[in-house]
Amino acid sequence: MAEKESKMRAWISGLIGAFLLVALAVLPAPAVNDCGKDLNVRFEKELIVLINAQREKNGLVLLTLQSQLKTLARAHCADMACNGHSSHTASDGSSTRDRVTAQGYQFVAVGENIAAGCEAPREVIALWMNSPGHRKNMLDPSFTEMGAGYLYDPKSKYLSYWTVIFGYPLK
Repeated sequence: MAEKESKMRAWISGLIGAFLLVALAVLPAPAVNDCGKDLNVRFEKELIVLINAQREKNGLVLLTLQSQLKTLARAHCADMACNGHSSHTASDGSSTRDRVTAQGYQFVAVGENIAAGCEAPREVIALWMNSPGHRKNMLDPSFTEMGAGYLYDPKSKYLSYWTVIFGYPLK
């Protein structure tokens, strides 16, 4: 009887092993996110200081930091790095407004500045100040809050990714 049970166990183990081999060959591999992302909080803070310096120079109210906007800015940097693009439209097709609304930030107005490939915050600010649309966002008097994100990924297309989301919250 023990010999029969032993043969049955061996047969079942073999069957399970064969099934697993077939399943592994047929099923798609899980997605792996190894973007090698590296946040640099010092760069984010410097970017915020430089934006507010531009606003102060133009007689505007300084922007305050807003945590939901910071989370969104960082997430958009990661999306651009991990998916090899530099665009206001995320890889899932969502717009800035879509992402901000989904995060639960209620707003009257919202804007976004992005950059890719810039090595330092001063370079980003110079780029944005020389771009009419980006400059308009930075100096828009209706905006009162912002969140900044920076991400470096040595394996990505542009290496460095910058996002600032500006907001005028619904009160």
